Amino acid sequence: MTCPHQYQIITDSIQLAAWCEQNAEVDWIGIDTEFIAERYYQPLLCLIQAATPNGYFLIDPLTNSLDVTPFWELVANGPHETIVHAGRLELEFCWRYTNLFPKKVFDTQIAAGLISNEYPAGYGNIVAHFLNINMPGTESRSNWKSRPLTERQLEYAVDDIAYLNNCRTVLYEKLEKLGRVSWFRDEMEEWLSSIRYLLSPERWRRILNGSRWDPHELEIVRSLWNWRENLARQRNCSVRHVLRDDLILEMARRKIADVRSIRNIRGMDREDLRKHLPEISECISESLRLADQDCPRAESCRHTAKLTILGSLLYSVLGSICHQHDLAPGLVGTPTDVRDWVAWHLKIANPNEPFPALANGWRAEIIGKTFEALLSGKQMIRIANPMEAFPIEFVSVKNSKK
Repeated sequence: MTCPHQYQIITDSIQLAAWCEQNAEVDWIGIDTEFIAERYYQPLLCLIQAATPNGYFLIDPLTNSLDVTPFWELVANGPHETIVHAGRLELEFCWRYTNLFPKKVFDTQIAAGLISNEYPAGYGNIVAHFLNINMPGTESRSNWKSRPLTERQLEYAVDDIAYLNNCRTVLYEKLEKLGRVSWFRDEMEEWLSSIRYLLSPERWRRILNGSRWDPHELEIVRSLWNWRENLARQRNCSVRHVLRDDLILEMARRKIADVRSIRNIRGMDREDLRKHLPEISECISESLRLADQDCPRAESCRHTAKLTILGSLLYSVLGSICHQHDLAPGLVGTPTDVRDWVAWHLKIANPNEPFPALANGWRAEIIGKTFEALLSGKQMIRIANPMEAFPIEFVSVKNSKK
């Protein structure tokens, strides 16, 4: 079967320079990428798909070892809007090559979550739901590093960008109709901030669990995390192939620096780790010698265990609120977000912490106000139809008595 979309394959620097010149002033660029992530320190970029008003383009960084920096510089600096679907990795690639994000970004997955109950929705589902187009089967598990790419791979790659702008048009119209464009802009800003954090030096905190950590334990985690990053970068392998997260946390908990004790931790007796045990020991020793004031501080706990039941109840309510407003619960908030809101509302949260997500912006208007009415007794919930997916309805207390 031939591809229904005409496209151009770019494999050398002359073609790429011409593409950049041709598309320097376009209004929009839709992008997607194919990569291999599991075996490398950073995902190996295998193919860039780009759609513009001038057509569809496949930019191949592996053929001729093409330097794709000019592409990402255009994406980051151009006046266009960049359209992606679940585009975290596309933005990470942009950051890696330019240390910048695009000036304007439209993510179709986030937009769909603000006008429907599904999040995260796959690209094919969004195309089918909003454009009534059924895309062909996936090639997402293909070996995108292998060359030459097959005709089926090329067709799949083009399909991934062919409908981005049409989806953007439909989704934006619906956001406008519902008065949620400002919500979307706020959401995109928060999303970009979260990606920026994932690329920041503080990203070592992501591996921490919910337990309390003292300053020296946190310093051990940070030190071992940095050691692991450096070794994985040298080897160009996944960080977890060097040292698992749970082993870093276990060593931090034990605070024992001698090589024998470290080796006795289950999982640390791997042959490939043995030669690195002295380095690991030194990381722990240096962390323990550090003064308390020079160690990282624990992030404050915003809620307590006693809020678990109330938080669980309100999280169930959140799903019904979202259903009523055509919002996706997965985009609106998590159980932790609900408990954070309760702690803030009851004034037991750390006053130095920023407002919880559900107390800010459109979330406060849609979710926070209903939560406040329930906790103050102005509203109550009841089961309307037990057979419905969302059986809860909200009733004003003054109207509930007959």
